[in-house]
Amino acid sequence: MIRLHLSTQTDQAADDEIEQACQYIEEHFKKSIDFKQYAQSIGQSYSTFRRRFKQYTGLAPNQYQLDTKLRNAKQFLDNSNLSIQDIANECGFE
Repeated sequence: MIRLHLSTQTDQAADDEIEQACQYIEEHFKKSIDFKQYAQSIGQSYSTFRRRFKQYTGLAPNQYQLDTKLRNAKQFLDNSNLSIQDIANECGFE
């Protein structure tokens, strides 16, 4: 019983870390994010971070960032009169 409880706490902590990573990506999607460095900053290897991130979101971290850029670009296309070039610049596409 104790082991199951500890496992659940560990899983919740891992989920919280991934949720924080998602929030970080949402806030910094325009910039180039070094996910290996990010994983290291939270005390995980990149492979562990990537695996957990993909299990939680269904996407690898770089794919999640690209998806975030595309969702934001779509919002600009739907709700602004900006040119395609301006939208691309605004959403971090180079």
